[in-house]
Amino acid sequence: MNKTDKRYEQIYQRCIELFPDMRPLINKIRKIQPPRKRECRILLEKLFAGDKAAASRLVEMYLRNALRISLETAEEFSMPLDEIFPETVLGLSEALHKKSNATNYLAYIDHGMRAKALNYVRKNKNDFLSYEEYCENIKDQASYDGEKQMIHQIYLRQLNQLLNDAMHSYMMDDRDVKILSLRFGLGSYTKHSYKEIANMYSTDSSRIQFIEKRALHKLKIIYKISDKLKEFLE
Repeated sequence: MNKTDKRYEQIYQRCIELFPDMRPLINKIRKIQPPRKRECRILLEKLFAGDKAAASRLVEMYLRNALRISLETAEEFSMPLDEIFPETVLGLSEALHKKSNATNYLAYIDHGMRAKALNYVRKNKNDFLSYEEYCENIKDQASYDGEKQMIHQIYLRQLNQLLNDAMHSYMMDDRDVKILSLRFGLGSYTKHSYKEIANMYSTDSSRIQFIEKRALHKLKIIYKISDKLKEFLE
């Protein structure tokens, strides 16, 4: 193990220490093959030539950098690591998506991630869309004066689609997906109360509510990222 790998192993351990729930995500990032000598430069040349595989590899390869920047920001400002990381990844996707004349493109990508992480710190709020907020936003689009059942069905269809996409994301773990599925009765699951789900996980209702809110926030970030990456990779 070289010095860089040892450094990142320390970062992984520190992230898990600060937020144990991120262990599945960090284990996935651990398995990503780190960049080989001059690989970044070669991939950037292919990226500018429109190579989709190069774009995907750059996104994947920079996830550990995004984790490092997120950890540094979280510790400096005493902010939640698991919420800063999705924002940093969004900064990565936006930086790769934009055409830049920067002489040092790798530094430009790094700056994009840091800027997004610091932007989260400045805002210091969760911007996930709760069910109540969603109802308020979409009520005028319902076919008959915002009937609650109609809105509920629209919401569940969109949530179910997001969950299917999230299963392949680095930001959502199996527990997040299962808890949202149990809460909203998605897929093969029936709808459960906070208390019922809390009993399954040997915890309390407030903890399940927290996980639900955090997972909804992650879904919103995943939606933003996937939308930009689709446009970027096409």
